[in-house]
Amino acid sequence: MEEHMHFLVEQKGDLERYLHEDREGPVDVFHSLEEALGFIEETISPDIEDDRILVWEVSPGGIKRVVWHFSGWHWDQDCKDFVYEGLEQGKLLGHSETLATEIQREVDSE
Repeated sequence: MEEHMHFLVEQKGDLERYLHEDREGPVDVFHSLEEALGFIEETISPDIEDDRILVWEVSPGGIKRVVWHFSGWHWDQDCKDFVYEGLEQGKLLGHSETLATEIQREVDSE
């Protein structure tokens, strides 16, 4: 049987408190990065201050690494706590700005 890469979406901060009871924890599993980002866009509304979303790529051998992130103000903005060389804030599919920039713009306009 051929094994494939999969992607985990991990929610941290206040997001963890609002998860549905039928879920086992703050992690969802997807077969592609595109699926994971679609899930984030459709179902998660992060707060710019306290929340964090990490997308982990997991190899068939179990090696995992963060490949996308949203990190609110209280988190390491370049994700160096997980990626030694750093990782820019993530953009959703088809978006020209990072999710963090989009949310900050909404907050500033209120």
